Order: sequence, then C-alpha cells, then structure tokens
Amino acid sequence: MSRSTAINPQNCAALDAAPARPVQALLTTGPVMDAVELGAIPANVTVEAWVPQAEALSYTTAVVCHGGLGTLSGGLAMEAPIVVASLFADQPVNARRMGTRMGLDGDCRCNMSKPERPLD
Repeated sequence: MSRSTAINPQNCAALDAAPARPVQALLTTGPVMDAVELGAIPANVTVEAWVPQAEALSYTTAVVCHGGLGTLSGGLAMEAPIVVASLFADQPVNARRMGTRMGLDGDCRCNMSKPERPLD
C-alpha cells in the first residue's frame, strides 16, 4: 500500500481491511504525511515514510498501489500480482497500459470517481 501524497478512500479501506486478512502489509507515507495522521495502525501493517523499493518488493507476494510507473515496473519485475487504485496524473493510463500488455480484457477498469462504498 502506498499513499505518499494523499489519503484516499481506497487506501483507508485497504488499511481498515488488513486486520481481517492473513497478511503482513507495508504502508509507505512519503515525506509529506506523518504516520500519526493515519490513526490506529493494525498489528499486521508496518508504516514507514520510505523504504528501498527493490528490497521491499523482494518480500512481496502482491502489490496494491496507485499505479505509479516505478511501483508498477517493480511489481512486474518481481512477477507479483498487482492491484491498481489510480488517483491522478499518469496512474490511470499506466494501469490501462499494464492491463493491455498483460492481456487483460474486461478486468482493467479505470474509474476516477469516488467509490460508493469501501472496498471489502
């Protein structure tokens, strides 16, 4: 999980869902956000301002990200499943391109609107 520039509903839902999942998650906040702003952090989530991406991805079994080119490239290089919740800029385009190159047809949806309900 990464929310380095903004807190958004998709990431908050992912953070809230973590305790019910048998996962160890890493959430990077970037230099702009203090982890205190996130509120209670589940025991199975580690929060860091920054980590070496290649090192973190070497432990990864799945990537949930906004769709920045660096994270997508790293996740693809590690052959990890990737879920993209794009927000702005190049992220929706990157998600579509990734889907096209991976041969996805109807499963690659880019929706810039706010979700009606949090992710399950």
